[in-house]
Amino acid sequence: MKQFFAVIAVTICTLLMFTSCKTAEVSLKNNDKKLIDLVDHFAESDMKIDSIQQMESEFFHAEEALALKISKRDVGIYRFDLNYHNAKRKVESVKKTGKFYIQAKPFDAMMNGSFMIIDYKRHPRKYDIIKAFNSFE
Repeated sequence: MKQFFAVIAVTICTLLMFTSCKTAEVSLKNNDKKLIDLVDHFAESDMKIDSIQQMESEFFHAEEALALKISKRDVGIYRFDLNYHNAKRKVESVKKTGKFYIQAKPFDAMMNGSFMIIDYKRHPRKYDIIKAFNSFE
């Protein structure tokens, strides 16, 4: 009987060893940058910034948040400090689901290191925005 339990225990340990929860990998590549650096990058990428408005960030565990009006349509950009656990968890969730929730409303979201952009998919220049956002380092 002891041998039976020993075999079961070894089998369970082996299964646990080879099974892992897959989490989204979080990159620290641009964690030292600020949102203004991303805004400047958009401008250098031929994005006409019509206006910039500060948004609430702390509630979402973000360090900074801005609404950018690009070609008369808003997108939201956020910067997270990935040295903090709650920010890292938020970023992992967005990377995994492609969604960011504000008051239970889902927004399409995309991550680039410490930076997130939301509500870009409905923008008329979405492909230009995606290209500029992804090229930010």
